[in-house]
Amino acid sequence: MISRLRNLPFIWLLTLSFQAIRLTGIALPTHSRLASRFTNCFAHAYPWPGGNLRPNIHKLPTDIRNYNDKLSNEMADFVMKSIITDKNNRFKTAQEMLDALNTIGLDGMQKDSSVISVTHNGEDVGNPVDYINSLYSQSRHGNGGTRAGVAQHAFDTLTYSETRLDRELIADIEALKYKLIIITGNAGDGKTAFIHRIEDKGVDKQQFDTNNGSQFYISGVRFESNYDGSQDEDDKANDDVLAEFLSPFYGLNDYTQAQKDVIAINEGRLVDFLSMRPELRVLQDNIEEYFYKEASC
Repeated sequence: MISRLRNLPFIWLLTLSFQAIRLTGIALPTHSRLASRFTNCFAHAYPWPGGNLRPNIHKLPTDIRNYNDKLSNEMADFVMKSIITDKNNRFKTAQEMLDALNTIGLDGMQKDSSVISVTHNGEDVGNPVDYINSLYSQSRHGNGGTRAGVAQHAFDTLTYSETRLDRELIADIEALKYKLIIITGNAGDGKTAFIHRIEDKGVDKQQFDTNNGSQFYISGVRFESNYDGSQDEDDKANDDVLAEFLSPFYGLNDYTQAQKDVIAINEGRLVDFLSMRPELRVLQDNIEEYFYKEASC
């Protein structure tokens, strides 16, 4: 262990400086150099404030943790004990100093950051880094090409930001005011997360085998959801997916005759699909009129 530690330049610096202190008693210049070298090595800062780079025997040095939060508490305590001006609280011998350093060891000098975990309401909800790595499309950490899907994580709730949709639209959906709810927006806007919020208001939820939606009931009325209307499902092309999902609205002028549907889809894909479906012309006109009004606001 000693040989391994001595491969580090600052270990030689520490032991040589300590030997100098032993030989010179409490010579302030030597102690100043030791303090400066210690803190410069770990924090690139002098532990006492002011332009005079000398220890202040009437004031405790600034805790090195204020400069370097990556040091373990054991290593930080070691540094602070080494530079304190009161000789009664410093290491008494170079051997004592070296023994303390050997006890800490190379692996104990920094905080252990190899495993990160978050606890929420007393439960371990996992590593946030792994979760963040799964949020973007085509991530090698998972996600199956898109974030949309049946899989939900505790961080979905912890990172969810409520909007006006939560405060107003969900209440209208629970009141059964709408037959078709189309949620558009950019990737990552939270379309699928909002659909999960709607599903949570229902009962008897059953996920589809495609993992791209579910059926559920609100006040006894059947709803069907589609998390991503822009993607294929297994061997079914996206055009076929949309055609099947929107089939209850074919040729309808009065949407009250249809079942309740909730879908998340990119605006461009939605407009392209509707433009090729004359049986959905009324729906296309309604949606394009809405987009036109929004653009002119």
